[in-house]
Amino acid sequence: MIKEALKGFEELQKPTIVKPTTVKPTTVRNIELIGGVKNSGTFEIPPDATINQIIYSFGGGIHLSKKVKAVLFGGETGICLSYVDFGLTLENALKKVGFSGKLDKVAIVLEGVNIVELSRKSINTKIRGLCGKCIPCREGTKRVQEVLDKIIEGYGKEEDIELLSELVDTIAYTSLCRLGKVSINTVESSLKYFREEYVSMIKGKESQFHTSRIKNMKEEKDCLLNQAQIA
Repeated sequence: MIKEALKGFEELQKPTIVKPTTVKPTTVRNIELIGGVKNSGTFEIPPDATINQIIYSFGGGIHLSKKVKAVLFGGETGICLSYVDFGLTLENALKKVGFSGKLDKVAIVLEGVNIVELSRKSINTKIRGLCGKCIPCREGTKRVQEVLDKIIEGYGKEEDIELLSELVDTIAYTSLCRLGKVSINTVESSLKYFREEYVSMIKGKESQFHTSRIKNMKEEKDCLLNQAQIA
């Protein structure tokens, strides 16, 4: 009897092991779709909806006969996701780009939109809302703005792309507050997913510059010849 009682007591003392269960996320997000979709507005979007479903089912497709180039999580100054990842669910897409915080807006960017100019517009908007207390945020964003201006205006070099990458990394890691850290979201993500557009713009501007210079030199030469003939 005593042995049976002790055995029963030992059984009671054994810890009960509960295997963890995988719980799928069920949080529905209220997200406003803006940009190139037909049905702009706010929708209740489940976490397992893919980006394609968000654009073509909830958003009703595209206004014009164009393709979607990217989406911006957080609106026009948000984080880029390239069209090659539109098969991802919303939650996985947010993880991929490193988006944190509340998502209340997604901008749809169509082909034909210049990503470099979009990045400049974003940083110009963000700078106006910064407190400017720390140097990485106050001075770093200005340098980013200057490099983007340089590229867009036709004076950029390929090494400016590396400079941009270094600047946004420094701002992201050393700014004291979240405002500074997220100010370069569009620039940072566009460099990651659309780097070739930066290269193409720089090379295209260089080509235009050289073509224009050769044309001007030829015109100057013809003018000098004409003046010599008249003389």
